[in-house]
Amino acid sequence: MDPDIIAAEQDLARRVAALVAPEEDELFTVLDGVYRKDPARLTAHGPGSDEMLGFGVETLAALVTPVVLASVTEVVRYLTEQYGSTVRARLSLRRARPSAADAEPAVPHLDDAQLAHVRAIVLDKCAQAGLEEGRSRLLADSVAGALRDAV
Repeated sequence: MDPDIIAAEQDLARRVAALVAPEEDELFTVLDGVYRKDPARLTAHGPGSDEMLGFGVETLAALVTPVVLASVTEVVRYLTEQYGSTVRARLSLRRARPSAADAEPAVPHLDDAQLAHVRAIVLDKCAQAGLEEGRSRLLADSVAGALRDAV
């Protein structure tokens, strides 16, 4: 996988997780590492998932960060499909935004329809994870807001 895309996913996920689940900040790096190795295992509720991080399924199910990671991965995939390689450097929140003098073409701001699609992606992931409706809406709005500011 493209390192810029991974960095963009991590940066966006960390920013969103800090907004919707700041109490999970210390777990972010561990959860991200597990997610990168096997995304399905982190979000699955099957046998063996309770040994994965050293605590039970009930604790894992209560965490929002895995849902953030899964949602952001899907959103970044959508944006990469929409914009191709021009979005890669622009999405990385670790880097300074390119100046007008940069030769790289600008990624247009997301319009209302694109932001609605981003929210739909996130809400779908939240529903799959069984996340409560209010928290799901907060997560969807946070991802859309972070993207509106980033691109």
